Amino acid sequence: MGADKSVPPAFLGNYWAPEIADDIPVAMRTLSARDAALNGVDSTVDRFASEVLGLWRGGRWREPVSTALLGDWADPLVQDGGRITPAFLDTLKAEVKALHRASTPLWRRRAGGHRLWSLDFSLGDGLTLHDLASRGPDPYEVLTGALPDDPQVVRVLDQLTPVERAVTMAWASWSVTSWTEAAAEVIALAPDRFAGYCPKDLGDSVRRRLKRLGQKHRAHAAVAAARGGAAVCP
Repeated sequence: MGADKSVPPAFLGNYWAPEIADDIPVAMRTLSARDAALNGVDSTVDRFASEVLGLWRGGRWREPVSTALLGDWADPLVQDGGRITPAFLDTLKAEVKALHRASTPLWRRRAGGHRLWSLDFSLGDGLTLHDLASRGPDPYEVLTGALPDDPQVVRVLDQLTPVERAVTMAWASWSVTSWTEAAAEVIALAPDRFAGYCPKDLGDSVRRRLKRLGQKHRAHAAVAAARGGAAVCP
């Protein structure tokens, strides 16, 4: 709602702070999503996660989003004279991500050959796929160019294209059981961008790419160890 338009009195005074007038639709959607979380309306929670928070839609994010929506972000409406500021959405999103990371299992091996490696697969520099999943951005953020602050994660992701990065992050999710599924989920994030992509071919390509990176790291580590051993020999 633009500042040049009149704001219904019910949305000001004892309800919204004046500085949030432009964000009334977002705040109202957040309250609606909170009600949906209370009543188990998953479709509304999923739309809120995707359209307002910019996160993946579906089971991976539903629980942390629902939990955060039921948290104390709206307390100022009751405790501070019924006023909140636009920063509430940043606080809510940070809480969602913290809850999501906390719920990611440390180890998740797959039965029936769905995974070729577990999350302890080494990517070099002491970094594993679990580290990449827990310390890196989610696939949606990767596709928009976001990179984490962690220099180890950045070093690995810098060796991949944005699409490869996103598929890697998707595969590391506990809810994904194969490279084909990981690629399909990334393609679904931007169907126009990935028109004509085959999920199986893309998934296999990323799997081979990561395998080569792992082999390259092990070869370099072996050479370094051999040189170090030779240096200390009498």
